[in-house]
Amino acid sequence: MEIGGYGVGGIELGVISRGGKIETLEEYKKAALEGAIGELWQDSCVCYINRRFRACVILLACLIEAVLSLELIKKGELCGKGWTLGRLITYCQKNKIVPRNVVKAAKKVNALRKIAVHPKVEREEPKKTFSRSDLDEIVPLKMFRKPPVVIHKNGSISGDDVLVVFGIDGSGIVYKFKKAAMKAYKHVKLVLRSRYGLRFNQ
Repeated sequence: MEIGGYGVGGIELGVISRGGKIETLEEYKKAALEGAIGELWQDSCVCYINRRFRACVILLACLIEAVLSLELIKKGELCGKGWTLGRLITYCQKNKIVPRNVVKAAKKVNALRKIAVHPKVEREEPKKTFSRSDLDEIVPLKMFRKPPVVIHKNGSISGDDVLVVFGIDGSGIVYKFKKAAMKAYKHVKLVLRSRYGLRFNQ
């Protein structure tokens, strides 16, 4: 429900291809990037559904890179080999390849990507990995009809693939990077609406 459900506007992206024959190398590049955008959207949705929120953020950043690369090709510009997403965003901003709101959204997704890709917190502040940050979502256990974990009377925990925290207000489940993934979705949807007029169910 959070990402719009199955079907177009949810886990499936609307068509961004303009159709027509594919003959030149430029047309092949456009078609390949258009296909990649749809595939990256779907893969990010699958990651979200399976609670792989960090991977979801990274895939959405890849999607932004594909969009900006496609927009460069449409304007007759060439993307430098080995350009990072940050460099691509800077070039698009400087040369007015895409509107300001798209650049702003791309920068926000890139900032989230940097946090997701580099294990800076794990290396520099390891204790924080066992609690929640403003990029995570915490749901009190009492909010679940069927909690993903059970805390037994003897203090043991059964369940898998979740982080449980205990606090003054009771125990809860931490979904690492979930808020980060939702922020990235919000910015990516803005970009896709702006460039291709796509609609979403959320």
